[in-house]
Amino acid sequence: MRRREFLLSVAAVGSISLIARARAAIKKMVVYKGPNCGCCRAWTEAMKAAGFSVTTEEAADLAALKERYAIPAEMQGCHTAIVADYYVEGHVPLDAVNRLLGERPDIA
Repeated sequence: MRRREFLLSVAAVGSISLIARARAAIKKMVVYKGPNCGCCRAWTEAMKAAGFSVTTEEAADLAALKERYAIPAEMQGCHTAIVADYYVEGHVPLDAVNRLLGERPDIA
């Protein structure tokens, strides 16, 4: 019986480790912004404070980036964040980003 308990414990710890790594991967965010945009800093700081690992990259040609991700013109904002295979355009509230990542809808 001890061997079985040990093996179940090892499996449980391994599962927790995999779940933690998966959640950490989801929390990675890259924010592309124009070189002259100053308002995006507060949004990225809020995402960092909420536990996201945020990398900010200045993009000289945001239009090309938005075209690459097929972001419709009417949805384009001052910056584009990529997180867990989704794009988040503009100053989307933290609750909405967390809901997106929690529900993981099948959307383009």
